[in-house]
Amino acid sequence: MDDLSFEFPDTDPGNAKNIELRVFVGTWNVAGRSPTGSLAVDVDEWLNLKDAADIYVLGFQVIVPLTAKTVIGAEDPTEATNWNLLIGKTLER
Repeated sequence: MDDLSFEFPDTDPGNAKNIELRVFVGTWNVAGRSPTGSLAVDVDEWLNLKDAADIYVLGFQVIVPLTAKTVIGAEDPTEATNWNLLIGKTLER
């Protein structure tokens, strides 16, 4: 996790403020698995909430199983919803 510092200019340079933000950026190929059991624990470890960031930027690949039905047809949003719920619950702690 990196520390970032931004300066927001004001019309008066004497009023400029520095704000430090901690940003977590990560991506995870979940291989079409549902976020249950040990994966819920893995999310806690991955997000490293003991050293929490101010902003989280998360990317997920292969949320749905790669079957002919999901590759060719319409995908079922259930797994994405389950992952979103788990991430939301984890970050609310």
